[in-house]
Amino acid sequence: MKIKRLNRDQLVDLVTRMMSGEPRTEAEGDEWLLTFALNSPDPAKAMDLLLEPGGPESPATIVDEAMSYSRRDPTALPPSELHPNHPLRRLQIEP
Repeated sequence: MKIKRLNRDQLVDLVTRMMSGEPRTEAEGDEWLLTFALNSPDPAKAMDLLLEPGGPESPATIVDEAMSYSRRDPTALPPSELHPNHPLRRLQIEP
């Protein structure tokens, strides 16, 4: 499965929809989360922004913080940071 590359405005829109509870199914929510994460330089840390409490509260702030991270390849992260079977290890973003 390939994930579509999104620009900043599209990412803000995606995070807005996620935060509003718009995903109608768990699968759709998972796909949106993976799309956001893979469009970020550090997918694991970007995912944490949305899943961990106490992070930024506005969609634009979440996207900006995620984009400020240093680039890290999810396939090279240690198991302590990303489960060996996590989908981020095998998904790719479209060129």
